[in-house]
Amino acid sequence: MVYYVRSDNIPIGSYDRMPDDPMQPWFETHFFPPFEDWQCEYFPSRYTFHPAVPKPPDVVVFRYWGVCEGIKEIIESVELGVHQFIPFKLIYGPENDRIELQYYTLAIGCWLEAINLEKSDVKISEKSDATGNPLYWMKKRNVPLVLKKEMIGDHHLWVNSRRQTFFSTALHDRLIAADLGSGWKFEKQIVT
Repeated sequence: MVYYVRSDNIPIGSYDRMPDDPMQPWFETHFFPPFEDWQCEYFPSRYTFHPAVPKPPDVVVFRYWGVCEGIKEIIESVELGVHQFIPFKLIYGPENDRIELQYYTLAIGCWLEAINLEKSDVKISEKSDATGNPLYWMKKRNVPLVLKKEMIGDHHLWVNSRRQTFFSTALHDRLIAADLGSGWKFEKQIVT
């Protein structure tokens, strides 16, 4: 089993900077890690929640996923050295009692095109994306995609050219057992 991951929260905070700033032309051609130190300086260093938010989720949403320390540790326990974690401070709580937590921008280091487009309920375009893969979109929401087992192999976390995020069952189950993952919605997919 594989899980497609999407956000289950609306961004209710603000960050101080982002690499998709028009002044950063390298970003569109270099979306995936490893990012060099000078590039990491363009990622958020601070994410501030509205004072009314009592407790932040384990995952915050901006162009990348922002994850808590516990999620970082679990991901590294199954795929050490594959993904890059760029630190930032998450700030929340009432105005007179702000709290800072260590979070990380998760730059996923594995790119797989594992979706079986012929067996999935998708509409395939005649056009291709920048990597030469056919463009497609789901005909209906919440209908599982079919993924190729041989393409997934032993991977636990990956994105495809559409920047869709997928988790292995093993990674998903470890996060759930640790009571981590608030901010993500996991949707089961089919593997053949």
